[in-house]
Amino acid sequence: MSKEFDITVFGYTGYTGQFVGEEVCRQISGESNVKVAVAGRSEKKLREKLQDSAKQAELPAMLDLDIIIADVHNSESLLEMARRSKVIINCVGPYEKFGEPVIKACIEGKAHHVDISGEPAYLEGMQLKYKEE
Repeated sequence: MSKEFDITVFGYTGYTGQFVGEEVCRQISGESNVKVAVAGRSEKKLREKLQDSAKQAELPAMLDLDIIIADVHNSESLLEMARRSKVIINCVGPYEKFGEPVIKACIEGKAHHVDISGEPAYLEGMQLKYKEE
């Protein structure tokens, strides 16, 4: 199955999500074959943050990133994001509250899942629950 995006940064409008998105862009700079998207609940806020990143972090390539609308309270939107992406970098926390729906969508949508959680109970629980999937 071919995927539209190599990497999607979910939760880009948050502080950490923006930092991660900018760093992904820095790392892939000059790699024309790597397709990146940012995702979150509000297209308006996503566009504003992309403009901020382009200006403040001096990353004009941020303006070329695609946007995916996804919300942890809408499982269909998460599944659609996962179906379109090879890798989801999940920056939406707290993970105890919002992490599992993203993992479920990634499993069903056949996307790799990466998060930045520092919540040991959440990490252990998700590993035990989904290790076979």
